[in-house]
Amino acid sequence: MKQIGRRRVEVGPIPSDECNAQTWKVTSAPPSVIPAFNLEAAAEAFLRGPLWIGIKSDPAQSEMLFHLLARVCLSVVGSRVSVSIYGRQRGRPDPDDPQREAFKPEILNGLVVRHVEWNEAENKRRLHSERSVIPQWPAVRIRNAFLASEQSIVARNHLSALDNALTGLGREARRKSCRWEEMGVFRSYDWGNIDILWTPARRHESLEKVVPGWTRALSRLANTAGRAALAEMEIIYRLPPSCFNPLASVP
Repeated sequence: MKQIGRRRVEVGPIPSDECNAQTWKVTSAPPSVIPAFNLEAAAEAFLRGPLWIGIKSDPAQSEMLFHLLARVCLSVVGSRVSVSIYGRQRGRPDPDDPQREAFKPEILNGLVVRHVEWNEAENKRRLHSERSVIPQWPAVRIRNAFLASEQSIVARNHLSALDNALTGLGREARRKSCRWEEMGVFRSYDWGNIDILWTPARRHESLEKVVPGWTRALSRLANTAGRAALAEMEIIYRLPPSCFNPLASVP
């Protein structure tokens, strides 16, 4: 047993896989020696972002978790952009939530907007240049911004527009070329999740009308929001991004 706080945690062997073969084994892929693969894996971790973001409006208060509500990813030649929204509730507010009394309404009903941009072209340029040092990490720019309840109206409107557009991926083949290479949308509800990714080979007319405006408007919100009345913001990944770049030396 291990002790974590007041609770004891059972320690045992990792669950074993079973296969309908005479023998089997469980392995993991060795770290890649190709820098481009490691950079892309780390960039994907940053683009997908954390599952939760912790908020403290006062150092003496306990941390309040904001859940990933929605994420939109857009890939164009040489660049990938991800914009996510985090909030306290996926569906209707819980009247029995004990934190409703501990935090001010503008904090409790606020949102966090996360904007990530990966300059893929810059990484490729450095990788292919013999005079350049191989980069340790992808060329990403990340901004996390808390929006109080009165500031989050624009973000909530875009969240509603995304919900209206999520009517199913179109099966019709695209006849015209387009400027983007890949689109992805994640949306979390109280009843489950929607997570879709598609290429220009198929079209989703309603979502393709929403995604460009979403990325522009929410990126602007994330990058222009002033300093919030928060004591602390914690970015909580399920696995640290360093796990996806095993050759990077982490201090």
